[in-house]
Amino acid sequence: MIKLFFLIASLVITTGVNSEQNSKQHQHSRVGSHGMVLTTDGNELYASHMPLYRSPHDYQLIYLVKSTNKAALISYLSHHNITEQSASSNKMLTILPSNFDLNILVEGQALTTNMTVYKGHFERGTTVWLEDQTIKFVRPVYRRALANLPDATDNKGQWQRLTNGSNGTQIWVHQIKPRPSYDAIVLTKGCIKALDTLSIIETKNRLADIDNAFSHCEEHTILYFETADFSL
Repeated sequence: MIKLFFLIASLVITTGVNSEQNSKQHQHSRVGSHGMVLTTDGNELYASHMPLYRSPHDYQLIYLVKSTNKAALISYLSHHNITEQSASSNKMLTILPSNFDLNILVEGQALTTNMTVYKGHFERGTTVWLEDQTIKFVRPVYRRALANLPDATDNKGQWQRLTNGSNGTQIWVHQIKPRPSYDAIVLTKGCIKALDTLSIIETKNRLADIDNAFSHCEEHTILYFETADFSL
């Protein structure tokens, strides 16, 4: 009887430990290397997670961020806007923070960590510009899961307005759809301020789609444009 008691107690303790371990593993399932692209409206600095359809990167996340080199980063970005000719060149800035749990940002929390800044896409033959830099993720301006996206039933593309700048600018993000799709961030000026979302018919010419989406604005500039990770 005593042996049976200790056997049951042992099973209970072991089960409890395993449950706790499984819970922790699930909670920290997004720990890893999470590359991001930096963008700016000329006043503030934003970091956009470079998502994929698969875990642990299956989240569109854009955060307002702070950095000790904020002025230099904004200056570089303001003079190297992405265009159709330069969308794959080294005119963009990407960052690779130290490994962290992406769930922190998914949950909308603040985070301070170190980062390396690259001129160009950090995975595509680019060069390191700044190392061991501090970055603070202040607050989210956009969060959207890419897991279990519904099948595309039409050819409409959706855009979400993220910010209204003090200088009349707005930042918009393209909502990534099931394959084939694309990730894009656009800076506009002189748009209809009351408009929070845009819905447009999309074609195979995605850059033309962007032009069509923001044809009602006085100006629009592509800050980020990525298709390779979302193609068939």
